[in-house]
Amino acid sequence: GRSRGSKHWRKNTAYFTNSSPVIFTELFFWSSKDQREFKERFGPLWDSPHLSFCVDLNGSLINEYQPKAVIFVGLSEVTRVAEQFRLHHVYTLKMQSHRLVEHYQDASRSWYFTKHWSGSFGFSVIQKEAIREYIEQTSRE
Repeated sequence: GRSRGSKHWRKNTAYFTNSSPVIFTELFFWSSKDQREFKERFGPLWDSPHLSFCVDLNGSLINEYQPKAVIFVGLSEVTRVAEQFRLHHVYTLKMQSHRLVEHYQDASRSWYFTKHWSGSFGFSVIQKEAIREYIEQTSRE
């Protein structure tokens, strides 16, 4: 069976995509146990010579499958990711003082950078519903 963490991610992915087909990838393809090991193997993420390799492979994956949208979990690296993929900013969805979604666009699709889905980061049900509604409304446009 799947781990508890895997079940959590699958459940959230189905929720935010309205159970649409999903292709999963990572910004950086790596296999290490933690951030310390990552830095020892690859150096700092944004200075790693491997980053362009991973960005190119992600671009190929996106071009091959032509997803309707890309959802990136987490907001901390939105500016750097947007630079790597040459995205332009569309809108920032906020609720009170919390950023929920940074909406970007490439030449043919929306990219949604969302507040992290982990409950440990203060992810409320109301925030979750607002993110889903925003993605659903804007991905139809």
